[in-house]
Amino acid sequence: MKITCFPRCLFLAALFLLSACSTLGNIELPTTPVISLNGSTVIFNGPTSAKNARAFVEFIKENDFITRLQITSNGGDVFGGMDIGNIVHQHKLDVEVHDYCFSSCANYIATAANTVIVKKNGLIGWHGSALQPVFSSLEVPVYAKFILTLSGKDWQREHQQYLNKWYQREVEFFRNIGVDHMITAIGLMPGFIERRDAELFSYDVQTLKSLGLRIEFEDRQLEAQAGGERFVQIFHIEQDTLATLRSNFNNALREANAFAD
Repeated sequence: MKITCFPRCLFLAALFLLSACSTLGNIELPTTPVISLNGSTVIFNGPTSAKNARAFVEFIKENDFITRLQITSNGGDVFGGMDIGNIVHQHKLDVEVHDYCFSSCANYIATAANTVIVKKNGLIGWHGSALQPVFSSLEVPVYAKFILTLSGKDWQREHQQYLNKWYQREVEFFRNIGVDHMITAIGLMPGFIERRDAELFSYDVQTLKSLGLRIEFEDRQLEAQAGGERFVQIFHIEQDTLATLRSNFNNALREANAFAD
C-alpha cells in the first residue's frame, strides 16, 4: 500500500467539539475499519477512531482466542488509540506491522504490545503526544475556532479542557503499560526538533529497548517505503543522553501536572 502525500493535521472540528487528529496523510485507508480473522490473528486496517476502537473491542470479546494483531493504521483519535492499546495490553497481543503504524497507532498500540514485529517494507513512526504543547506549539485551526465560536463555545477553554483530558488519560495509560512515556515526545524536545527533517520520528532498536519497547524488524529499519518519500527519521540515543532527556521530560511532566491542576 503506497502513501501518496502527508499533510499535517492536529485537530478537527466535529459535532462542534474539538476532536484530536493525530492522523497523518492522505493514506488510502477506509474510514470504517476492515477487521478480519486469520487463524488466531486479527487483521485491522483503518484509523483509530472511537467507532473503530469500539468495533475492535467487540471483535476481541467475541474471539478471545486471538493472540496476534496485524495492523495498518495512520493513526487517528488519541482516545480510540488508547482504547485499542488497552485491549492489546490486557490480552498480551503480539503486533505485526506489514505496511505502517503511525502516530496514535505507534503511541498507544505498538507501545502496548507484548512484542512488535515490523515486517519487510513496514514503517513505524511517532508524531507527538499530549505533551506536545510543552515542547512545541499546537495550534487550533482557524475553522475549528470559527465553528466553536458559532456554537457559542469558548474555543480556548474547550481546547484546554481537551488537552487536560488527553494528558491525564495518556499519563495513566503509559503508567499502566510500563513503557517510557517519553517515547512519544523526544522528537519534539530541544536538541531533536531542530534536527528533524521528516514528519515522523522513530528510534533504532537499541534505543527502543532502552525506552521499554520490544520491537524487532524483520529486515533493515526503513525511513520510507520503496520508491516513496522519506517519512520517518530514526534517532540513535546514547544512555547518558537518555538520562538527561528523562530528567528534562520529568520536569515537563511536573509543570504539566501543576498546570492541569
